[in-house]
Amino acid sequence: MDLKLGTQLWGEDADEAKRQRMTKKSLESTSSSLGIRIVAFQVYRKSSDSFFNFTKEDGRKTTTKSIVSDLAEFFTSEIPIDHRRIVIERFINDLESSLRVLEKQEIRLIGASLFFVYEGDPDTFAEALNKEQEQNHETKIYNNGYAEEEIEEDIEEEEGEEEEKEEEIEEEEDDTDSDYEDTYKITDLKVIDFAHSFFREGIGKDEGVLLGLNNTIKYFKQILNEEKYH
Repeated sequence: MDLKLGTQLWGEDADEAKRQRMTKKSLESTSSSLGIRIVAFQVYRKSSDSFFNFTKEDGRKTTTKSIVSDLAEFFTSEIPIDHRRIVIERFINDLESSLRVLEKQEIRLIGASLFFVYEGDPDTFAEALNKEQEQNHETKIYNNGYAEEEIEEDIEEEEGEEEEKEEEIEEEEDDTDSDYEDTYKITDLKVIDFAHSFFREGIGKDEGVLLGLNNTIKYFKQILNEEKYH
Protein backbone atom coordinates (compact mmCIF):
# COMPACT_ATOMS: atom_id res chain seq x y z
CA MET A 1 0.00 0.00 0.00
CA ASP A 2 1.18 3.46 -0.93
CA LEU A 3 0.01 6.00 1.66
CA LYS A 4 0.92 9.60 0.85
CA LEU A 5 2.18 11.55 3.88
CA GLY A 6 1.78 15.16 4.90
CA THR A 7 -0.48 18.12 4.25
CA GLN A 8 1.82 20.00 1.85
CA LEU A 9 2.29 18.25 -1.49
CA TRP A 10 4.37 20.81 -3.40
CA GLY A 11 8.12 21.30 -3.16
CA GLU A 12 10.03 24.56 -2.83
CA ASP A 13 10.99 24.43 -6.51
CA ALA A 14 7.36 24.31 -7.67
CA ASP A 15 6.06 27.28 -9.63
CA GLU A 16 2.91 29.11 -8.55
CA ALA A 17 0.65 27.13 -10.89
CA LYS A 18 1.86 23.83 -9.49
CA ARG A 19 1.56 25.07 -5.92
CA GLN A 20 -2.05 26.01 -6.53
CA ARG A 21 -2.75 22.70 -8.26
CA MET A 22 -1.19 20.61 -5.49
CA THR A 23 -2.85 22.68 -2.75
CA LYS A 24 -6.21 22.06 -4.44
CA LYS A 25 -5.40 18.34 -4.59
CA SER A 26 -4.61 18.33 -0.88
CA LEU A 27 -7.80 20.18 0.02
CA GLU A 28 -9.95 17.87 -2.12
CA SER A 29 -8.52 14.74 -0.51
CA THR A 30 -7.80 13.58 3.04
CA SER A 31 -4.25 15.00 2.86
CA SER A 32 -5.22 18.45 4.12
CA SER A 33 -7.29 17.32 7.10
CA LEU A 34 -5.65 14.00 8.06
CA GLY A 35 -2.08 14.25 6.77
CA ILE A 36 -2.48 11.02 4.78
CA ARG A 37 -4.03 9.93 1.49
CA ILE A 38 -4.42 6.40 0.18
CA VAL A 39 -2.80 6.28 -3.25
CA ALA A 40 -3.49 2.63 -4.07
CA PHE A 41 -2.94 -0.93 -2.86
CA GLN A 42 -3.30 -4.59 -3.78
CA VAL A 43 -4.39 -7.54 -1.65
CA TYR A 44 -3.55 -11.13 -2.61
CA ARG A 45 -6.38 -13.68 -2.54
CA LYS A 46 -4.95 -17.20 -2.64
CA SER A 47 -8.28 -18.98 -3.21
CA SER A 48 -8.57 -17.33 -6.62
CA ASP A 49 -4.85 -16.68 -7.12
CA SER A 50 -5.71 -13.07 -7.87
CA PHE A 51 -5.41 -9.58 -6.44
CA PHE A 52 -8.03 -7.21 -5.12
CA ASN A 53 -7.06 -3.79 -6.42
CA PHE A 54 -7.81 -0.57 -4.58
CA THR A 55 -7.05 1.82 -7.42
CA LYS A 56 -5.91 5.43 -7.58
CA GLU A 57 -9.49 6.33 -8.46
CA ASP A 58 -10.70 4.53 -5.32
CA GLY A 59 -8.11 6.46 -3.33
CA ARG A 60 -9.39 9.76 -4.66
CA LYS A 61 -12.88 8.85 -3.40
CA THR A 62 -11.70 8.17 0.16
CA THR A 63 -13.11 10.63 2.71
CA THR A 64 -12.52 11.33 6.39
CA LYS A 65 -15.55 9.13 7.11
CA SER A 66 -14.48 6.19 4.94
CA ILE A 67 -10.71 6.15 5.48
CA VAL A 68 -10.71 3.62 8.34
CA SER A 69 -12.85 1.12 6.43
CA ASP A 70 -10.78 1.72 3.29
CA LEU A 71 -7.54 1.09 5.20
CA ALA A 72 -9.10 -2.03 6.71
CA GLU A 73 -9.54 -3.41 3.17
CA PHE A 74 -5.75 -3.63 2.94
CA PHE A 75 -5.78 -6.33 5.61
CA THR A 76 -8.41 -8.56 3.95
CA SER A 77 -6.07 -11.19 2.58
CA GLU A 78 -6.88 -14.79 3.46
CA ILE A 79 -4.34 -15.15 6.25
CA PRO A 80 -5.87 -16.17 9.63
CA ILE A 81 -7.10 -13.46 11.98
CA ASP A 82 -4.30 -14.07 14.50
CA HIS A 83 -1.72 -13.60 11.73
CA ARG A 84 -3.52 -10.47 10.56
CA ARG A 85 -3.17 -9.11 14.08
CA ILE A 86 0.58 -9.75 13.95
CA VAL A 87 0.80 -7.78 10.70
CA ILE A 88 -1.11 -4.79 12.05
CA GLU A 89 0.79 -4.81 15.36
CA ARG A 90 4.11 -4.80 13.54
CA PHE A 91 3.08 -1.92 11.34
CA ILE A 92 1.92 0.03 14.39
CA ASN A 93 5.28 -0.54 16.05
CA ASP A 94 7.13 0.55 12.91
CA LEU A 95 4.99 3.67 12.64
CA GLU A 96 5.61 4.55 16.28
CA SER A 97 9.35 4.10 15.75
CA SER A 98 9.27 6.41 12.72
CA LEU A 99 7.22 8.94 14.69
CA ARG A 100 9.79 9.02 17.50
CA VAL A 101 12.54 9.74 14.97
CA LEU A 102 10.69 12.43 13.02
CA GLU A 103 9.51 14.24 16.14
CA LYS A 104 13.17 15.13 16.74
CA GLN A 105 13.97 16.26 13.20
CA GLU A 106 13.94 19.70 11.58
CA ILE A 107 12.77 18.33 8.28
CA ARG A 108 10.23 18.60 5.48
CA LEU A 109 9.06 15.39 3.81
CA ILE A 110 7.37 16.80 0.72
CA GLY A 111 5.50 14.19 -1.33
CA ALA A 112 6.87 11.27 0.70
CA SER A 113 4.87 8.08 1.17
CA LEU A 114 4.60 5.20 3.59
CA PHE A 115 4.93 1.95 1.64
CA PHE A 116 3.46 -1.11 3.39
CA VAL A 117 4.01 -4.73 2.34
CA TYR A 118 2.97 -7.96 4.06
CA GLU A 119 2.88 -11.64 3.08
CA GLY A 120 -0.65 -12.43 1.89
CA ASP A 121 -0.24 -16.14 1.19
CA PRO A 122 -1.45 -18.03 4.31
CA ASP A 123 0.93 -20.97 3.87
CA THR A 124 3.96 -18.82 3.12
CA PHE A 125 3.11 -16.56 6.06
CA ALA A 126 2.90 -19.48 8.49
CA GLU A 127 6.14 -20.98 7.21
CA ALA A 128 7.97 -17.66 7.47
CA LEU A 129 6.65 -17.05 10.97
CA ASN A 130 7.83 -20.48 12.10
CA LYS A 131 11.29 -19.86 10.65
CA GLU A 132 11.45 -16.51 12.41
CA GLN A 133 10.80 -18.25 15.70
CA GLU A 134 13.29 -21.01 14.96
CA GLN A 135 16.01 -18.46 14.31
CA ASN A 136 15.29 -16.62 17.57
CA HIS A 137 14.24 -13.40 15.87
CA GLU A 138 12.00 -12.47 18.77
CA THR A 139 14.06 -9.36 19.46
CA LYS A 140 13.50 -8.18 15.90
CA ILE A 141 9.83 -9.07 15.52
CA TYR A 142 8.62 -5.73 16.81
CA ASN A 143 11.69 -3.67 15.95
CA ASN A 144 11.64 -2.96 12.22
CA GLY A 145 11.69 0.81 12.86
CA TYR A 146 13.03 3.28 10.32
CA ALA A 147 16.32 4.60 11.75
CA GLU A 148 17.25 8.27 11.65
CA GLU A 149 20.40 7.51 9.67
CA GLU A 150 18.39 5.59 7.06
CA ILE A 151 16.00 8.49 6.59
CA GLU A 152 18.90 10.93 6.17
CA GLU A 153 20.67 8.64 3.69
CA ASP A 154 17.53 8.10 1.62
CA ILE A 155 16.82 11.82 1.41
CA GLU A 156 20.41 12.52 0.33
CA GLU A 157 20.18 9.85 -2.36
CA GLU A 158 17.00 11.30 -3.82
CA GLU A 159 17.90 15.01 -3.54
CA GLY A 160 18.37 16.65 -6.91
CA GLU A 161 15.55 14.84 -8.68
CA GLU A 162 13.71 17.54 -10.60
CA GLU A 163 10.27 16.07 -11.17
CA GLU A 164 7.78 14.47 -8.83
CA LYS A 165 7.48 10.71 -9.31
CA GLU A 166 4.32 9.39 -10.94
CA GLU A 167 2.12 7.81 -8.31
CA GLU A 168 1.94 4.33 -9.81
CA ILE A 169 1.89 1.61 -7.17
CA GLU A 170 3.09 -0.95 -9.74
CA GLU A 171 6.29 1.04 -10.24
CA GLU A 172 6.85 1.25 -6.51
CA GLU A 173 6.56 -2.53 -6.25
CA ASP A 174 9.13 -2.98 -9.02
CA ASP A 175 11.49 -0.49 -7.38
CA THR A 176 11.29 -2.21 -4.02
CA ASP A 177 11.45 -5.87 -5.06
CA SER A 178 15.00 -6.15 -3.72
CA ASP A 179 13.79 -5.05 -0.28
CA TYR A 180 11.66 -8.16 0.07
CA GLU A 181 14.12 -10.86 -0.91
CA ASP A 182 14.39 -12.07 2.67
CA THR A 183 12.28 -15.25 2.64
CA TYR A 184 11.36 -14.88 6.28
CA LYS A 185 10.20 -11.27 6.22
CA ILE A 186 6.43 -11.17 6.56
CA THR A 187 6.02 -7.39 6.88
CA ASP A 188 7.95 -4.38 5.69
CA LEU A 189 7.40 -0.65 5.97
CA LYS A 190 9.45 1.97 4.16
CA VAL A 191 9.29 5.72 3.80
CA ILE A 192 9.74 6.44 0.07
CA ASP A 193 9.75 9.33 -2.43
CA PHE A 194 12.22 11.83 -0.95
CA ALA A 195 12.88 13.89 -4.10
CA HIS A 196 11.55 17.13 -2.60
CA SER A 197 12.43 16.49 1.05
CA PHE A 198 15.14 18.26 3.03
CA PHE A 199 16.67 18.94 6.45
CA ARG A 200 17.12 22.58 7.48
CA GLU A 201 18.18 24.06 10.80
CA GLY A 202 15.48 26.21 12.35
CA ILE A 203 12.65 24.96 10.16
CA GLY A 204 11.07 22.91 12.94
CA LYS A 205 9.18 19.64 12.77
CA ASP A 206 7.01 18.67 9.81
CA GLU A 207 3.66 18.94 11.57
CA GLY A 208 1.75 17.69 8.52
CA VAL A 209 3.77 14.47 8.42
CA LEU A 210 3.46 13.99 12.19
CA LEU A 211 -0.31 14.47 11.84
CA GLY A 212 -0.38 11.75 9.19
CA LEU A 213 1.71 9.32 11.24
CA ASN A 214 -0.40 9.85 14.35
CA ASN A 215 -3.62 9.35 12.40
CA THR A 216 -2.31 6.20 10.71
CA ILE A 217 -1.35 4.75 14.10
CA LYS A 218 -4.78 5.65 15.49
CA TYR A 219 -6.63 4.10 12.55
CA PHE A 220 -4.54 0.90 12.58
CA LYS A 221 -5.24 0.50 16.30
CA GLN A 222 -8.93 0.99 15.58
CA ILE A 223 -8.81 -1.70 12.88
CA LEU A 224 -6.92 -3.99 15.26
CA ASN A 225 -9.37 -3.60 18.13
CA GLU A 226 -12.80 -3.22 16.55
CA GLU A 227 -14.64 -6.47 15.90
CA LYS A 228 -16.34 -5.24 12.72
CA TYR A 229 -13.00 -5.15 10.91
CA HIS A 230 -12.15 -8.80 11.67
